[in-house]
Amino acid sequence: MGIVFRQSIKTTIVTFAGALLGALTVYLSTKFIPDQGYGFSKTLLSQALVASQLTLVGMHTTLYIFINRYSGNDERRKVLMTLSTIVPIVITLVASVLYFILKDSYINSYKPEDRVYMSMFFIWLPVYTLLWSVMTLFEHYLLSQLKVAISNFIKEIILRGCNIVLVISFALNVFDFYWFIVLSVLIHIVPIIILYILSTKTDGFGFSFNWGVFNRDEYKKIIDFAVFHLFVNVSVVLLIYVDQLMLGILDKSGLVSVAVYSVAIYIMSIFQIPIRAISSSVAPIFTKEHEAGNFEKLRELFSKSAINLLIVICAMAAVILCNMHNAVSILNKSYSAIFFLVPILIMGRFIDSMSGLNTEILTISKYYRFNLLISVLLLLVVIVFNYLLIPKYGVYGAAWANTIGFTLYNLAKYLFLWYKMDMQPFSKKSILVLIAIAPAAAAGYYMPHIGNAITDAIIRSILVIVIFTAMLIYLKPSEELQEYLKNLVQKKRLY
Repeated sequence: MGIVFRQSIKTTIVTFAGALLGALTVYLSTKFIPDQGYGFSKTLLSQALVASQLTLVGMHTTLYIFINRYSGNDERRKVLMTLSTIVPIVITLVASVLYFILKDSYINSYKPEDRVYMSMFFIWLPVYTLLWSVMTLFEHYLLSQLKVAISNFIKEIILRGCNIVLVISFALNVFDFYWFIVLSVLIHIVPIIILYILSTKTDGFGFSFNWGVFNRDEYKKIIDFAVFHLFVNVSVVLLIYVDQLMLGILDKSGLVSVAVYSVAIYIMSIFQIPIRAISSSVAPIFTKEHEAGNFEKLRELFSKSAINLLIVICAMAAVILCNMHNAVSILNKSYSAIFFLVPILIMGRFIDSMSGLNTEILTISKYYRFNLLISVLLLLVVIVFNYLLIPKYGVYGAAWANTIGFTLYNLAKYLFLWYKMDMQPFSKKSILVLIAIAPAAAAGYYMPHIGNAITDAIIRSILVIVIFTAMLIYLKPSEELQEYLKNLVQKKRLY
């Protein structure tokens, strides 16, 4: 577990640095980009993310899982890489034909005042989708090689740094909004090139068209696995973005409401940074232990990761919620709705995360098909709630639909994992973590306002973290955290 903890720390540091850049991007965007235009840019991104999962057809997940089954000099690695790259390119080209046929229906589904954006940038969605697909593919390849921190650095630091340059250039009238959107799409070529170069430096990377190295049964396994994960991945991504996609169509404010909601989603995504870091670091180890048949070790890893995950989500929730007044004061008045939106959204993600990395365990187990079943069912539930709540309550309706969906999603997975695999993330240590966060959250909430918003946020956050850390040291719910803090003091190193 030591390597997992170190990788989690490295990845978290990189991702938090990216979050700071992301926060700067959001701030600049809300200041200089019109609300409607910003809402469109987030809608286009959401559409590209969902569409990329369709065009990838699960091949990025297949590559991530299957690649390590073959040694570095096994040509099947290269053939699998070739297949994984060709599939999204071909499907994007084919799907684009249908996309152009349905152009009028697609554009007319939006409010009249928003259709000018949908029409002007209609052609760029397939390009955006393809670039995001290729980037995701290379990212997953590097993750399979345990290059977690570096792949996150490219996505969180380099890509966001490029986006900041684009926003500043737009603010300085270097180019107009049309070119801002076009360059926001094409800028993804930069991380793709870097990811490719890094991939070439790993053992066994390459491309081959020697299709005969796989027999029929092997191709069948690859196809079955990919198609299954197509539905899983699309369902999961839609659970994240369906509310934003439906807001632009169903809410009376159209793309303007998407702008407000996307800021709340971004703040909520900061809460998920350590969750993604721990997940991406632990998942390869889960897979390794499962493949080796070390199920007791797997249960131990699941239990320890659940406690560490609970610690970080408690800290993140407390820091974010205690600083919501600062977030509102920094942004324009048109974004004040985030004060209530963020707590609603975090509620659902907190419940989803507090029971551990159950999705990662189910994905590698013989019960992996349950992920598909529950994802599809809950996606339907979220769509229904969005359809009912958005026209009446706007962005708040979307937030509650999101939280209800994630709560039910996690509850189903938690009960299934407990019943089928006897894996239980909760223990007495979980109660100790909740006890530890209580005084820290209270101190952060009741602390008087100090100076400007940024100064207040820094001091308030430090107060929460210091008290929480002190309580964790005293209560000792995590052996790994104790060991990490000890090494931090002795070796003066973050990891």
